[in-house]
Amino acid sequence: MILFFVGIIEMVIAAYWTKSVARAKVTRTGAITMVNIFIWFYVIRIVVDNLDNWMAIVPYAVGCAIGAMFGSAFDSRDIRRLLRRKKTTKKRLVNTSGLRPVSLPMRVDDTAYETIR
Repeated sequence: MILFFVGIIEMVIAAYWTKSVARAKVTRTGAITMVNIFIWFYVIRIVVDNLDNWMAIVPYAVGCAIGAMFGSAFDSRDIRRLLRRKKTTKKRLVNTSGLRPVSLPMRVDDTAYETIR
């Protein structure tokens, strides 16, 4: 079962490596290559230990397939966009009844600016 998750991670890293090479990010490409070699060393050790048991390799192959789909479907910018929250700002409202002011979140939006102009 661990080979399944290793396959997913390895293929996501391979897709990220390909994108780093295409963007000419030399340092990032070297670091990713080093991590990928450690993963391959682990996989080769497990495969050699279980050379007669082909059922040990099936979870790794399925994990690689799923990891390749994830790696090609999502860009690192897409992942950051999913994790990032929408920017909000607080607008101060003046309360004329003598009570303390109230802060309400207001969504910053370029379209609101366009309608005001």
